[in-house]
Amino acid sequence: MTTTDTGTGFPGPDPADDVWEQIARQVAWLDHHNGHGDNETAMRLLKLGEEVGETMQAYIGATGQNPRKGVTHTRADVADELCDVVITALVALHRFTDDPARHFTLKLTRVADRLGVRSGRPTFRQWLTAKAAAPWPEISLYAGRLHKAAERITEPWTTADELRPLLDGNYNRGLLDHARTDYEAETVPDLTFRKDAQ
Repeated sequence: MTTTDTGTGFPGPDPADDVWEQIARQVAWLDHHNGHGDNETAMRLLKLGEEVGETMQAYIGATGQNPRKGVTHTRADVADELCDVVITALVALHRFTDDPARHFTLKLTRVADRLGVRSGRPTFRQWLTAKAAAPWPEISLYAGRLHKAAERITEPWTTADELRPLLDGNYNRGLLDHARTDYEAETVPDLTFRKDAQ
């Protein structure tokens, strides 16, 4: 793993390292030290339960629920413990599938579909290009004009915020404001819970 200075004086993981790559390295380290048997699989699942317990302990400490002890933890402590739960679960996942990243992605997609929150959201630039190319009457006049102005820009941009300072004149910025409103209305998924989501 490549290391970089995190600004704290301690080396940290290279941001370019993939999460699954880092988890796989932890799995390999555990396998080397603890082996591969059924007992080790059980221990990794038990470790997951331990981490969940530590999360609950941190939350109780953060809320001061125990009057004898008072507030003993912070919200950041709870967040850290939740991260430990996630890491431990991803490590344990390697014991039950040959492709944990794919398995996790497919499961996440199924849950998102069930809840109706899967996005597949285009970037603002993709949306604007599609709007400008749409046939009449679907084409938006201001989107078409904004797209023409944006086509003349040579600097890279993807989002409406990146495009704004590159536009000249209040007229084009006004077009951008209208386009951004429609983009948000058309592409942000409806996050209201469906009745059949369980």
